[in-house]
Amino acid sequence: MIGFGWTNPFPFRMGGGISTKEVVRAALADEMRKWIDPNDPSNQSELSGEAALIALIWSCNRRLSNQGIPERMIENLSVWEEATGLRPTPEMTDFQRRAELAGKLRGQINNALIDIQESSAKVLGANFVAVVLTDPADVISFWPAVNPGPPGYEWSSNRAHIGILMTKTGLTDVQFLDLQDRLHQQLNKLLPAWMTFEIGIDAGFVVNVGIVGQTFL
Repeated sequence: MIGFGWTNPFPFRMGGGISTKEVVRAALADEMRKWIDPNDPSNQSELSGEAALIALIWSCNRRLSNQGIPERMIENLSVWEEATGLRPTPEMTDFQRRAELAGKLRGQINNALIDIQESSAKVLGANFVAVVLTDPADVISFWPAVNPGPPGYEWSSNRAHIGILMTKTGLTDVQFLDLQDRLHQQLNKLLPAWMTFEIGIDAGFVVNVGIVGQTFL
């Protein structure tokens, strides 16, 4: 039975449309017809060689251009991880490493709510749901000597507290905690000193049902 893949190369191309090499070869052939016959065997060999070389240059240029985009980096991935202080674990896939780097670089620009949301979304990927803010009706603000908090919490305030709502869909407990921890590290560096945050799932904590450290309080 015939095999496929790089260890069993098939004698001709199947699917995927016209290759870059074929496009270049056709363009060169059109130009060559002005002076020589591109169907001559010797000219065909030269034509194919030049087309392959130009296609290779285009491919290198496309790959090089991706080195400035975190989600597409290959060679530059480890370089930017070192530059931004990221420490990927051996268990992380290249996709996870790129997502974490994208979130890190997104947070380098600013730390407004939209930046926090975009950074969290890049790190969590499909498991990101939303950035949750305290309902204005439930805001507790503290103003020294003017507006204390509620009894027992006179020195507290939730005005600058946000929540990052996520899901555990498709994640094991270990993967969930690892993802939560990585986002926690990024937000610790991204958020201003006067802002606090929590990362959790579901909409509210129920005694004997919710899990401390996972479910929103």
